[in-house]
Amino acid sequence: MQTYILRRIVLGIPTIFAVAILVFFLVRATPGDIASQILAESQGANDPEFAQRIREDLGLTGSVFTQLGRYLGDIVQLDFGESYGGARSVLEDIGNRFPASFEFAVITILVGVIVGIPVGIVAALRQDTWIDYVLRGGTVLILAIPSFFLALWLIIFGINQFGLNWGFLDWTPQAKYFEIWDQPLKNLKMIGIPATILGINLAAIYARYVRTTMLEVMRQDYIRTAMAKGLHERGVILRHALKNALIPVVTVVGLTLAGVITGVVVLELIFGIPGLGRLFIQAALRRDYPIVQGVVILASVIVIVTNLLVDLSYGVLDPRVRESLR
Repeated sequence: MQTYILRRIVLGIPTIFAVAILVFFLVRATPGDIASQILAESQGANDPEFAQRIREDLGLTGSVFTQLGRYLGDIVQLDFGESYGGARSVLEDIGNRFPASFEFAVITILVGVIVGIPVGIVAALRQDTWIDYVLRGGTVLILAIPSFFLALWLIIFGINQFGLNWGFLDWTPQAKYFEIWDQPLKNLKMIGIPATILGINLAAIYARYVRTTMLEVMRQDYIRTAMAKGLHERGVILRHALKNALIPVVTVVGLTLAGVITGVVVLELIFGIPGLGRLFIQAALRRDYPIVQGVVILASVIVIVTNLLVDLSYGVLDPRVRESLR
């Protein structure tokens, strides 16, 4: 097991560098640069000496390959540079935003798993009954409604039309963000609602996957044999069918976790959550290359680590996989 984990980590390092090189060239392929933007804002667009000083200060002098060499050398030393906007360390900016995104992702995944897996199991066990049709229709309806639209609808109609402002369940987006270790209730009021909205959307995805895999597993010979021996249906489902049915679902959950941490931009903007997605968009708009590169590299690391954890979880669910990893 240790050898397998070490091999995956070593193989992940070239992937991270490949992502770093790709995003380095992509951000510089966009029209304009940060130096021109600063010059325009300072009304010094016709001052070439000032422009040169700005590029030197930002490390934008020399050829693109020279800049790439400096950047990769800094990454090896875990130095991702400083933000152009606030002259702060990129790691500091990302570190300040990561807890909010991580909390958002954890609550979202928990809601999705707690709601989606039971719904999928019930739909599979009641195949082609009215319960199955209702649950499948509900999942399709949820998937058809964008999460940001549902969030806006809840804010506008829930408050203005129905007066849903019940103490802890105050649906009004807060102007100030509170850390969970400082103000837990206010923090959950701010993050809990959008995370639940997105979690319900993920629950619909998980439910459809669980239903499909459960139906496939329930048709296997070993399940039929267990039923024929007179074993209790609940025990067969929980001890034999569910574990095998969850293997593909774990993959989907792992991939959505990585996406939720870095990609929930619209909901963060609507509810004022200072997360990584919001940071990425703001940095991209002001051409803050170090922040953009840092967030993308972090996203690649999250994907690699998540995939490793997903692969290891297969060993927990399936003893055959556990034996092959030794």
